[in-house]
Amino acid sequence: MRLGASQTIANYWLLPLMQRFREQHPGIALELAVGNSTLVAQMVHDATINLGFVEGEITDATLNSQSLPGDQLALIVAPGHDWQHCPPSDAEDLKTSPWGMREVGSGTRSACEKVLMDQGLSTEDVEVAFELPSNEALCVAVEAGAGAAILSTFVVAPAVKANRLVSVNFKLPQRQFYVLRHKEQHLFLAERRFLALL
Repeated sequence: MRLGASQTIANYWLLPLMQRFREQHPGIALELAVGNSTLVAQMVHDATINLGFVEGEITDATLNSQSLPGDQLALIVAPGHDWQHCPPSDAEDLKTSPWGMREVGSGTRSACEKVLMDQGLSTEDVEVAFELPSNEALCVAVEAGAGAAILSTFVVAPAVKANRLVSVNFKLPQRQFYVLRHKEQHLFLAERRFLALL
């Protein structure tokens, strides 16, 4: 069974579920392709994977999308950043720090853009110091003082616990995950059992 997942889901959420599935069904081989949400949706569309797991809503008429429990987002900075003790409270405050972001097509990038949009801002209104292709690279950049970023608490929890990053007191929404499958592809027994495990 071929699965695809965006980075956050693959690295922090899906692998333990895949292991549980393998223990229950040792005769079924699993393959996992990792890419950003847009790429995973394209793989499902092209039928190169059976199921795709993404962080954002995908608008593709050929795909079925089912919501799943997701994760919580966090606004993070390095210790000593102004927002550690004086969190942003409005759009103007959000402009006072450089930002690090994931690449276009990433579900995490889309979530960050939505947070800014809810404040009446776009990425053009803030200084984007770094645009990086992985969560881990973005964490390292923020730890080094690159500014602020919005990432999953799954991703930042170890660095926050080790005091290498600070989770800023700024209310962010919980994010849903989605499982995608092609409407015209038959749902095999193995796929049904994997979906039941979720």
